[in-house]
Amino acid sequence: MEEPPRFDVKRLLLLALLGSLTILLLLRLAGASEGWEILKGAKTEFIILALAAEMLRYLGVALSTQLIARFLGRKIELLPTVAATFAGTSINRLLATGGVGGMYVRYRYLKKNDLSLGSVSIIFFLQYIVSALLLLAAFVLGFLYLATHRGVTWRAMVPSALIVAAVLGGIICLTRLYRERERLERGLVSLYRRASDLWRRIARRRFFSEARLRTTINRLYACLRLARSNPWGGLAAFAFGALTLFADILCLYFVFSALGFEIHPGMVVLGYTVSNYAGAISMLPDGLLVTDGSLALIYTSLAMPQEAAAMATLIFRLISYWLPIPLGFLALWILRRRSLL
Repeated sequence: MEEPPRFDVKRLLLLALLGSLTILLLLRLAGASEGWEILKGAKTEFIILALAAEMLRYLGVALSTQLIARFLGRKIELLPTVAATFAGTSINRLLATGGVGGMYVRYRYLKKNDLSLGSVSIIFFLQYIVSALLLLAAFVLGFLYLATHRGVTWRAMVPSALIVAAVLGGIICLTRLYRERERLERGLVSLYRRASDLWRRIARRRFFSEARLRTTINRLYACLRLARSNPWGGLAAFAFGALTLFADILCLYFVFSALGFEIHPGMVVLGYTVSNYAGAISMLPDGLLVTDGSLALIYTSLAMPQEAAAMATLIFRLISYWLPIPLGFLALWILRRRSLL
């Protein structure tokens, strides 16, 4: 985490290629003349609401970070944390895969606020768990809507049930490990020793110490104990996580409204969650092409006009995926000028 991420030229080229293919695919699905007519009729007020909803997504991440940092005994400012979230997002999309770039930017910012690597790891881990739980809940609600309102048989939903079962199984395993602290600590230490040996052979340098790992585990349990003793704080953490997820969904809903198409919120949630899972398992950078294509195809399969589904997907991804990149680099420049990175 101490070494800064480097620009990956191959990734940038792949990103440009996938982005171009995505736009061409969506324009092809919409049709040139039909798509242009839909865009001309877009309602500005709903586009503004979609932009505002997307900004709420980054506010939710920053509020969640601020709250968990408070559980860890550190107070950080909100607006610079929002800026660091934007900066991390933009770097994450243009640098090496795996989310390393974005995590590094946020780590550097949090380190400037006297948070150790272990504390930052706890923040990332807890945010990931909350996001996974909320996305799973949204996924289940979306398919319940599909089953009860769209006449889909339960047999057709078996693949979705398998996804839910797999995610729930992972959560249950993590919960059991958390309750068996000695077993969890032994497992993490064993994993650390193997990773440390491998790192020493490859990089010929020292990995972080085993003592720091044990300190991080202690801080994790202390943080979770504090959250349990402060139920309102724990509820707020989930509320901020929900804001992060549902602000993005709300952005998509406003885009459909801007194009003049009525859509049930359950359908919006369903398309969003399924396309996110599809993008996550695609192994492509940020699920590009797969997420966009599946989003348009899902809404088309749910009896929405193909051109409307394609143009809504195009506008939504421009707002949610591409727009934060220049905003993130502006935030990065501001943070560096203020010596916060």
